[in-house]
Amino acid sequence: MRTRLNIRQVAKRAGVSPAVVSVIINKKENQNIFVSKATRERVLKVIRETGYIPRKSARDLITRRTNIIGIICHRLTPFFAELLTWLQRTAAECGLEVIPYLTNGQPELEEGYLRQSLDGRVDGLIALAETEGSRDRYCRYAGPPYHLNIVYYGSPLPGIPTFHYDEKEAGRLAFHHLYQAGYRRLGVFGGSASDKRNQSFIQAAAEAGVKLTWKPGRQWIGYLAEAARAAEELIEKNRPLPDGLFCYSDLVAIAFLSVAHKKGIRIPQDIALLSCDNTELAGYTHPPLSSIDVNFPLLAKTALENVCALIAGKKPARLHRHIPVRLVVRESSLRQARSGT
Repeated sequence: MRTRLNIRQVAKRAGVSPAVVSVIINKKENQNIFVSKATRERVLKVIRETGYIPRKSARDLITRRTNIIGIICHRLTPFFAELLTWLQRTAAECGLEVIPYLTNGQPELEEGYLRQSLDGRVDGLIALAETEGSRDRYCRYAGPPYHLNIVYYGSPLPGIPTFHYDEKEAGRLAFHHLYQAGYRRLGVFGGSASDKRNQSFIQAAAEAGVKLTWKPGRQWIGYLAEAARAAEELIEKNRPLPDGLFCYSDLVAIAFLSVAHKKGIRIPQDIALLSCDNTELAGYTHPPLSSIDVNFPLLAKTALENVCALIAGKKPARLHRHIPVRLVVRESSLRQARSGT
């Protein structure tokens, strides 16, 4: 059985100091210690021949970095699962790992994850979740005496890098697509009245002189069960039915699709649907969903760039960034599919 080497033994075999081995392992050559090409190759040869793998705890002590980014979110809904996947891919390209922390909307869990992070188990945090007190909580832990490296997915916060896709443009694109396709009995389904994408759709409708037949209320609707109940209510109480709906998310649209099929309502022949997120699921429903693409790759890239800047002791160039969106049209909102031509 091969005995596992430590960093000092590798250094001795290569004829260098442990510090040199450390900077080579962590790809930090010539930042603090100059390492020639010949020395680097010699060290790497010893590593290959011995099968040396550095213990993470030892590496952390030397570099004072874990190379781990914590991701705080509520649940792994299709949106957050896809965003987390892109965060993992992007982080891996930078030699980083990500660890998700799920709060399920519980403030005490969110508080607990932030406190745990004070022991240095992660280099930074990307906060995707918002629950009661979240915004104040993130500001508190990002400031003195804690100074956690926090990047937030949402509207601007004082002194914290924030990012979000352009919700106003999402709502505007959704309205104009349905309106230009000839739909006039329009509604907004899911989310709440305070959501920016919904407000933008409602504003664009008002500017065009269109009175909406269905609007979201104060209570937020974003998960399958509650969206299905809301769809039942809309279909039972609203006559005539809307001929076009902008759904808060792909998940909400899928709930509406399910209820509509049970009720014998055809999509898009009776009601055209357009959703937001453009997760992978949108292309596999029946019919496939038209959706606003929120640009997951750029969301992930922006989040990682910002948190890495904080870790390096720098401020991002922009404290808040809107990520551009685009419309992806599929069968669920096509006029020709409705007419059968």
